[in-house]
Amino acid sequence: MRHIAICMLVTLVASMPVTAANADSPSVGCISERESWGRDRAADIQVKSLQIAMLAKDAIQGDEVAYSRLQKVRDDIDADIRDLQDGKGSIQGFRASTGIGPVLQSLSGAWSKVASGSDVILRDQESTLTVFRGIDRFDNGLLPLKLKLDEVARAMNDSGAGSAQLLLAMRQINLADSMALDLIVLRSGAPSGQAASNSLFRKASMFSVVLKGFRDGDASIGVRKLTTVSEKVALDQVIRLDAEEQDSLATIRKSLGPLSESQEAFKAVADGSAQMLGDANRMYIALHSQSR
Repeated sequence: MRHIAICMLVTLVASMPVTAANADSPSVGCISERESWGRDRAADIQVKSLQIAMLAKDAIQGDEVAYSRLQKVRDDIDADIRDLQDGKGSIQGFRASTGIGPVLQSLSGAWSKVASGSDVILRDQESTLTVFRGIDRFDNGLLPLKLKLDEVARAMNDSGAGSAQLLLAMRQINLADSMALDLIVLRSGAPSGQAASNSLFRKASMFSVVLKGFRDGDASIGVRKLTTVSEKVALDQVIRLDAEEQDSLATIRKSLGPLSESQEAFKAVADGSAQMLGDANRMYIALHSQSR
């Protein structure tokens, strides 16, 4: 009632005869409750269209907390869109409103893509987090592995191993460093993630083959069997650590497919949220224009 009374007062003032005192005063518009309500929701969508893209990005990079926040923002936007279309309580929606309906239709179309992408990311939460737990375990195991490899190289040097054999041992350390770089790309969710995962699996397989060559000998790759006690003790520790790393890789490999789907879904979320931001801004302006 108070809002209606204020609007009536503004209308009464605006209808008064123009005098010298008010000749240059700007006309005053009365924003209806419906338009104000619609603008509030359009503004909310503007903010949340940015939030949903950021939260989706965090989620596909393994941030467990982001998932619950993503779900809430997704539900909030969905409610805002439905309210703008169909209204709420005594307030009518804008689905068929002249000048606003077409903008709302475009906004709804963009939201449909964002909602679908968000649902894929939310659906694959456990698989995605499983991949990142595997990545964390593998990453944490690389430093102990490299330290033990250094012990192998020193034991080989002490036993008089040839330069070619020592070079192979040092290459194993460099290979571990290279795998760490692949992990960084996998964590980032970059488009090159698939290539990085293939590279990681290939290097890890090569790493294990060389270790077996040191244990058993493998003339096909030019690896001599290690024979001294100090070499064998250090090598056994490396092989044990590598087995744990291979288990982590198996975890990553098993759930990598759903992660790839989530990463693809994020593209739809990112693109759609940008369109939503623009459409929500246009709707806000359209509602403001109607109130003038």
